[in-house]
Amino acid sequence: MALGKYKMGPNDAMTSAPSPNDHYSNIAAAEMAKLAAEKAKKEAVDKLAVDAEQLAKDLKTALEDKENYERRAALLYDQDESSKAKLQTMDVVLKAEREEKERFQREAMRVHDCYKTSKAKLEEAETELKSLRQPLNEKNNLDPSFHNREVTIALLVMPFTAVDFGGDRGLKPHGWSFNLTNWNQRLRIKKANTSDRHSPWTIEYGDRYLALMGGPDNYGAILRGRCSGSEAQAQEWYIGHIENGWILHNVRYDLALDMVDPTIDRDGKALRGCSRNPNANSQVFLIVFR
Repeated sequence: MALGKYKMGPNDAMTSAPSPNDHYSNIAAAEMAKLAAEKAKKEAVDKLAVDAEQLAKDLKTALEDKENYERRAALLYDQDESSKAKLQTMDVVLKAEREEKERFQREAMRVHDCYKTSKAKLEEAETELKSLRQPLNEKNNLDPSFHNREVTIALLVMPFTAVDFGGDRGLKPHGWSFNLTNWNQRLRIKKANTSDRHSPWTIEYGDRYLALMGGPDNYGAILRGRCSGSEAQAQEWYIGHIENGWILHNVRYDLALDMVDPTIDRDGKALRGCSRNPNANSQVFLIVFR
């Protein structure tokens, strides 16, 4: 049957039109949906408010924690700065104490050195004083003030014969005619030890010193450069004043300088060491101090 030819009946109209119950049901359902939506919205808003409040509390707590942290950090910083300042102060104090200690040690060393020097000088002065209080013995009583004096030494018999360093072309001393202008007779006497007034003398001209040789050479007088040890003593002389002149006494060989006629053919008189005899004219000399 074709649709265009269908005729609606009364039952069809009742079937198509909504009933009053369906309309109110729809309204009620809509109202319930609306209420449910509003409730859900309110719950969501309330939850959001609670969350916001909690967030605010958390934020406040975080800010307080931050402030507390900053205060603690500032306190620690201040304490650290204070500690640094204290350490710097302690460093300055320790440095000052070290410098003061070093200065004190230097001063103590200086005082100790001064004490040692003063003690040494005092001992030297006491030794010198003791030496000065001891009179010069007869064998060596030429006053030490004549140290480094130029002299001419000659036998105290006429005609004067001087100790002359020109023998054998300046290699050997001998006795020669007294002549104040003869440079070989212008000798120099020096103390062997200037700090000891009792020390012997040297008799020299330039770098040549009057000395005695040993027994095999008959204790003959020679000239040589300055020696050391026992050889030096052979070049050292005690110069002693007796009633009528001076006697020169050799330290090493304990012999007096003696001027005699030579045993062989040679110019001038010979000089040798001989046993001390104040009565022997060949041992008593005149000393001319220039």
